[in-house]
Amino acid sequence: MDVVIDEIQSHVNVVEESTLLSPEILQRIVRAVLAALAAEHRGQDALRADLDLRSVVEQQRAASGSQE
Repeated sequence: MDVVIDEIQSHVNVVEESTLLSPEILQRIVRAVLAALAAEHRGQDALRADLDLRSVVEQQRAASGSQE
C-alpha cells in the first residue's frame, strides 16, 4: 500500500542555547545542589558521630584539640 503526501506543514522554533537558562534559574539550581551536598555531609558527620565509640568527654577533647 502506497501513501502519498501532497503537502506537509511544520513549525520550528529556534532557541539560542544562551537563553535556555536565565542567570536567576541557574543560581537557584546551584543553591539547591549546594544545599543537598551540605545535607549529605551533615548526614555523614552524624553517622560518624553515632558510630564513634569514644566517650562524649573524649570526643569533646579531640574536637577542641586539648589533650589533658
